[in-house]
Amino acid sequence: MTTLTRALVLTALITAHPAAPAQHRDSSGPFQETGFSAGAFDQGAKVSHTFVFANRGTAPLEVKSVTPTCGCAVSDFDRVVLPGQEGRVTLTVDTTTLRGSFTKGARVEWADPAQPAVLLTISGSIRQPVEIRPHYAFLEGFPGQPRTAILEIKNNESGPLRIAAVRSDRPEITAELAEVEEGKEYRLAVSGDPHLAPGAYRGTVELVLAEAAGENLKIPVTVIQKKRVYVDRGGIVFRGHPVEGLRSPSVRLLVEKYRDPEFRVTDVRCDVPFVKVETERLPYEQEVARYELRFTLRREELPAAPFRGAVTIKTNDREFSEFRLPVMGPGRPVGRAVGRRPATVED
Repeated sequence: MTTLTRALVLTALITAHPAAPAQHRDSSGPFQETGFSAGAFDQGAKVSHTFVFANRGTAPLEVKSVTPTCGCAVSDFDRVVLPGQEGRVTLTVDTTTLRGSFTKGARVEWADPAQPAVLLTISGSIRQPVEIRPHYAFLEGFPGQPRTAILEIKNNESGPLRIAAVRSDRPEITAELAEVEEGKEYRLAVSGDPHLAPGAYRGTVELVLAEAAGENLKIPVTVIQKKRVYVDRGGIVFRGHPVEGLRSPSVRLLVEKYRDPEFRVTDVRCDVPFVKVETERLPYEQEVARYELRFTLRREELPAAPFRGAVTIKTNDREFSEFRLPVMGPGRPVGRAVGRRPATVED
């Protein structure tokens, strides 16, 4: 079996319908299309598409910038287009690091501030010789709690996929392989040692292919061993602003304990007066007691300046009786009253 790396270049041109309005802007915009579907192709291909735009006005149309949305995309474009002529923006996406379905693109901005920016996109899907779903193993649990991740391995090539051995580079990580369909489909079970000390552990499971079958398949593995009482965030960070007509920005926090149905969060206090905290005890499932804490901003009290404070969470656990976490946010945008919708809202 060989890994396919040949490049695929797809280029399509659009012919714009001529028109002669009084100025170089109109309701349809310069581009006739803003999205291109490239279909399915092999990983490593370079997919290109040329978007054509027309200057339907009487003044030169100048492209200020074309900014790709990710490092895997590059662009080439005409900077100035005379009246009655066409310009081109060519996007190229390198799929070497992409998996599955994708949508990539670039933002086109014009020198004329009255001309709205345009987002051009290329979408498609990667056809891999061997698919591993998911392409990594993530194992998270409490001390003593078993955890296993199941990965499906599918061979998309005509010849059989023969796996001779399975290796792990860490003794804390083990893996077992089962053949579902001979030469075509396998199931991999990856497990982590449940008795590890709390912390993060990273390793690799390697599938050793039969002789002359190609490069071995490597699967990254992350094991997170929680403390007996676990808080899933290191702090409460608000990244958005309250906007009239929308829900106030919120942050959710989980507090958990394994094998203790009597575990309680007894008190939650935040020293930021305009941060509201709601506490909910979730059902006891899989031997885990859980509380969800929801933090929201009171829009009418939010200051213009960035804010910072702390929240204290108390529990009935003797060892982990108190957690103190930072609370912070950007405040209200300067020069904009709370409740007015800004041009861009952060999530």
